[in-house]
Amino acid sequence: MILELVNKDSSILRQSSKKVTDFKSVRSLLANMEETLLFTGGIGLAAPQVGHNLAIFVLNIPTKPKIFINPKITSYSKEIVDLEEGCLSIPGYRAYVPRSKEVTIEYFDKFGKKKVVKATKLLAHAVQHETDHLNGILYPDLLSDKSKIYKVVPIRIVFFGTPQFGVPTLTKLISLKHSFEYEVVGVVTQSPSSPIAQTAQKYDTPVIYCPPKGVSLKNPDFVKKIADLKPDLMVVASFGRILPKELLDLARLGNLNVHGSLLPKYRGASPIQTAISVGEKVSGLTIMLMNEKMDEGDLLSNAEIKIDGQDTYETYANKLSAVAPILLVNTMHAWVNKRVKPLPQDHKLATYTKILTKSDGFVELNNPPKNLGNLIRAYHPWPGVWTKMANGKTLKLLPDKKVQLEGKSPVSLDEFKRGYRDFRLDW
Repeated sequence: MILELVNKDSSILRQSSKKVTDFKSVRSLLANMEETLLFTGGIGLAAPQVGHNLAIFVLNIPTKPKIFINPKITSYSKEIVDLEEGCLSIPGYRAYVPRSKEVTIEYFDKFGKKKVVKATKLLAHAVQHETDHLNGILYPDLLSDKSKIYKVVPIRIVFFGTPQFGVPTLTKLISLKHSFEYEVVGVVTQSPSSPIAQTAQKYDTPVIYCPPKGVSLKNPDFVKKIADLKPDLMVVASFGRILPKELLDLARLGNLNVHGSLLPKYRGASPIQTAISVGEKVSGLTIMLMNEKMDEGDLLSNAEIKIDGQDTYETYANKLSAVAPILLVNTMHAWVNKRVKPLPQDHKLATYTKILTKSDGFVELNNPPKNLGNLIRAYHPWPGVWTKMANGKTLKLLPDKKVQLEGKSPVSLDEFKRGYRDFRLDW
């Protein structure tokens, strides 16, 4: 559950938090705090910020501890460094705050087990910031010169996408408005009925529909609509069309694409289906910079994700789309702050995939492909794998060894063969 954030004027932010004595009693709160932090895109969240006067904070720093209960900083380094800080309870503002470069912190995890961590750099700043929250201290209190607090100008994002695959990524990007670092100012999609259009409307985000297929995306009226949004960054996740230079040139910070393979392998329109159909055991995601060519831009990051033996297009796409928001946001932060170096693709290793049509799912009854089982999983639920029976009826071949004869309900392959003894297909 997403919890409501309290602002800097709330009295609870000026109280000393109470220690937790019953660890089981706060597990629901911890889960909600973690969900809220992920939704907002922040680095840390203390219990007082969501209205609970308890000595708890959670962090969202990859590979670092996430839950801190009854934390106590036991040592501070003498070396002080300034790092940029913001606060979800003081939205829209930042300042460079002096803190110890290294600290040692003792705390309990959600099971009540005592832990000790030596924190450095960002983690050190984060635990000091959140521990201050538990003691009624806000980061402006540490600044002798309050004029150093400055208002953040959010980075303006235009998102391009169409199918369900991009929905978790779009939702995550929209949620970042709570941190005031990013703002999705427009969403471009191909159809009013697309999952992306519906998601944008749900969160009151402006939607622009691209010209129909057959009409160039260089269309001046369309390009002007995007230009009027003044994008700093454009993000693409399964949009279905290649953006021309006229659009790519609009974003001063560049254009990021979320692609469903480990590039340069499986460029093009059907990377997930192709990986499953050829029997890959591992594929994944790539975040790349876009150019006018098909998936040929420089690489910024990737994530390998296992393909299970039962994965269909649908289940594996869901796995990728769940990881995509995390990978994209972390990469986006690094790119915007110039902490990642683009890596050119080795074009010699490139492979390509095609736009699928319904006819791609047809198999000959008496001459099935050797990868039939993989193909059935790869093309489920669309375009599906199907064949024609001798009587002219269509037979759909489904995952989990099921079939569906035209006009009938799905049945197991074994049951179907008992009624059609001449049927020889197997997978």
